Amino acid sequence: MEEAAPAAGRAEERKQRQRLSLAAFACNAHTICDPELRPLGTGLYPVISIINHRSCVPNAVLIFDGRTAYVRALQPINKDEEVSISYIETAAVTKKRNNDLKQYFFTCTCPRCVKGFDEDALLEGFRCKNQTCDGFLLPNSGKKAYTCQKCGASRDVEEIKNMRSEILQLSDKASSFLSSGSILV
Repeated sequence: MEEAAPAAGRAEERKQRQRLSLAAFACNAHTICDPELRPLGTGLYPVISIINHRSCVPNAVLIFDGRTAYVRALQPINKDEEVSISYIETAAVTKKRNNDLKQYFFTCTCPRCVKGFDEDALLEGFRCKNQTCDGFLLPNSGKKAYTCQKCGASRDVEEIKNMRSEILQLSDKASSFLSSGSILV
């Protein structure tokens, strides 16, 4: 009977190590992509895992050649400057980026995330329908309409949905056209 207690303790210890290993994998694994950035699988690269997400404007990027991972500088990196990669899709709006970062247990405080609203207008907004205005139509708090932040002009949310749908259809057509190898110059 006395041996059962140590065995149970070892089993619990083993389970705890497995849980910690899975948690470490979830936070430190990297999606392996092909040259067209299509996901192929997931890999754990311990040395690369120490590179932080310091900003939604990273100074390096992670690329793959098969299973081999490379960290490439996107700009000159000073001697004492930390190398950073983005853990998330940098083209997303601030709210989505911060939500995606929650899985890594931190909140980004980079300049893009701090001032987010202005940049989100360029990522999420539509040009104002008033041709003399250079503002952007953004969703208002009630989400019933999109309102220009400069002149106050607005469009119904259904109009915006239709415009988005058209843009996505055109984007899908362009992607299909490009992937077919047919390029017009």
